[in-house]
Amino acid sequence: MSNFDESKVNRARDGKFDFKKAGKPQASLDDFLSTPALMNRFDTKQWEEENWGRFNALEGDERLYVAQNGSRSVQMMFIDRGSDEDRMNLIGHESDKYVSEQLARKATPQVAMHLLNHGNPNVRTIAVSKLSDKSEALTSPDWAKRAGAASEPRYQSILVNDEDVRVRARVALLSNDRELRCSMANDDLQVVENLCIHDDMHVFLSDHDDPRVRKIVAENTEDYELLDVMCLDEDPDVAQAAQKRLWGE
Repeated sequence: MSNFDESKVNRARDGKFDFKKAGKPQASLDDFLSTPALMNRFDTKQWEEENWGRFNALEGDERLYVAQNGSRSVQMMFIDRGSDEDRMNLIGHESDKYVSEQLARKATPQVAMHLLNHGNPNVRTIAVSKLSDKSEALTSPDWAKRAGAASEPRYQSILVNDEDVRVRARVALLSNDRELRCSMANDDLQVVENLCIHDDMHVFLSDHDDPRVRKIVAENTEDYELLDVMCLDEDPDVAQAAQKRLWGE
């Protein structure tokens, strides 16, 4: 005979099943969480190794409360070592921007689906990149979701012409298609800065019309023959940047 009691099922206002809300555990656990050594200590692998066993032994409301109310290091421990259920329960309770973005980076496609409307655009971008099917994001009015779709190589040739420079910049950052990247060389500076991340673009961009672009190349390239040439650049800032890389002056 079943003991199921529908009155005990957690539901949202629309009647659908909702995430379980964390109840405050016993005072001793609350006191333990509020100790400075635990709440303020920065996340380290050693600290995780020393403490994860105790946290992982928690169950039910206590586990939920600790995860949702813990410090950055506590929440990161649940993100790195916990289950998908732990990560789902953290959504909306992240201690800071860093935790939110790490939560997205560690998300499975199932968890990522629940991050698509997150308030942080970086989280939305990362969440879309985790989806197996990004086609819906490709035409989203949200630039952050379109930027997430840029992680799919077959969509980059479409998004290279996106109206939002942030989307085009992400294409420039992620594309392995050099021909596509070369076609972006006269785009906005934000886009070209990301092109400079690719080593195989440095020579191509070293004679760019914009001295700001040439300066970025000089500051980032490891090609010392190229730097030799750029030391003679007509723009003093570019020449100085190249000289500094070569001679440390």
